[in-house]
Amino acid sequence: MTNQLKNKRLFFLGFIVFSLMGCQKTNIRDRALEMASPIPAIAKKTESSKGLFDIMDGFFGDSPYHDSANDCWLPLKGDPVFILAMGANTGKGKNKLKETAYDAENFAQAMQGLFQVDKSQVCLLRDVSKSEFRRALKRLEKMVNADDLVIIYYSGHGYQWYDDNKDEKDGLDEFFVTYSKSKKIDENGIEGFMIRDDEFSKLIAAIDNKTPHILTVMDVCFSEGLDKGKGSTERIKALKGKRLKKRKVPSHIGATLDPIRGVLLSATKEGQKAVELGEQCHKTGKYEKGVKGGRFTFFFLQALKRAKQKSVKVNLLKVFDETRDSVLEHSRQCSEKAQEPVIKGKDKLFQRINRYIP
Repeated sequence: MTNQLKNKRLFFLGFIVFSLMGCQKTNIRDRALEMASPIPAIAKKTESSKGLFDIMDGFFGDSPYHDSANDCWLPLKGDPVFILAMGANTGKGKNKLKETAYDAENFAQAMQGLFQVDKSQVCLLRDVSKSEFRRALKRLEKMVNADDLVIIYYSGHGYQWYDDNKDEKDGLDEFFVTYSKSKKIDENGIEGFMIRDDEFSKLIAAIDNKTPHILTVMDVCFSEGLDKGKGSTERIKALKGKRLKKRKVPSHIGATLDPIRGVLLSATKEGQKAVELGEQCHKTGKYEKGVKGGRFTFFFLQALKRAKQKSVKVNLLKVFDETRDSVLEHSRQCSEKAQEPVIKGKDKLFQRINRYIP
C-alpha cells in the first residue's frame, strides 16, 4: 500500500471520528429539529416522554405538536379555518389523566381532514400550560378575520372554587386545570396553573369581536365529589379540591361555565361527570378493545368517522346527536352515573359553521 493511499485512509478515518465527536456534543432534540425542518410541528418533551422515540414523536407523521403558541398557524395559507386543540394530563393517583394528548391529537387531525385545511392551520398543544393556553387564544384573536371559523378543543381536568366577583348563581367559579410542574398558589388562594371561566369567556369574546364563527368543544367536567364506583378504572375529569371541602360549600355544586360566544359542545350536563375511559367496562367487567381516551371525544370521533363514510355531506349537528346517544348509553352500561353531552348556541350559527365543510 502506498504512503499516499495510507494518508488518504487515515484522513478519512480521522474525519469520521471528528464527526462522531461532534454528534455526541449535539443535543438529540436539536438533531431531530434539523432532520424535521420542513415540518412546522414541534414535538414537546414532557415528563412522560423522555426517550428518544418519544422526543421524536410527531416528526414521522402528521402530528403537529407545538412547544409554544407562538409557533402556531404559521405560515398563513389563507385557509378560513383555524384549529386549536389542547390537552393537559393532570391529577394524582387513580384520577391522573393519561390520554388528553391522544384526545387532542385525534380531534385536531379529524377536524383538519373534515374541513380540508393545511396542517399549518392546526395548533396542537400537549400538556398545555396556563400561559400557553392564554397565548393561543390571544393569538387567534389577532390572526382571524370576519369570515374565518375558529375551532377550540380542550381535554383535561376541571375544578371549582369560590366565586371572586359574585357573578355565579351557585357561588362557584369553574376552572380549567392546565399543566404545570410547579404548584404555585396566587394571592386569592387559587393554584396559579388554573384558568378561571370568567377569563376564558373574555378571551372567547375577544375572538367573537373578530368573527362570530366559533366552535368550542370541551371534554372536561367541573363537579367534584362524584362517585365513579369502587374498582372502576375510569378517571373522572374533575379535579378534587381538598381546601374546598374544609369550608362550607353551597348546596348546589353544579358546573356552569360563564356564557361562551359561538357554539359550545360540552362532554356532560351540569352536575354530571365526564370520564377518561379505563381498560374495561366497570359494571360488566368486560374489556373494551380499541376504546381509549375521553368518553365524549371517543364517541364523537367515531360518529364523525361514520358520517364521513356516507355519500351525503357531514352534518355536525347530527354527529353530535349520535354522540350524545352513544355516550349516554355507554355511561349507563359501564358507569355508576350517567354522562350526557349538551350543546349550547344558536341553531343558525351552527348551520353557518357547518357550511365551512367542503
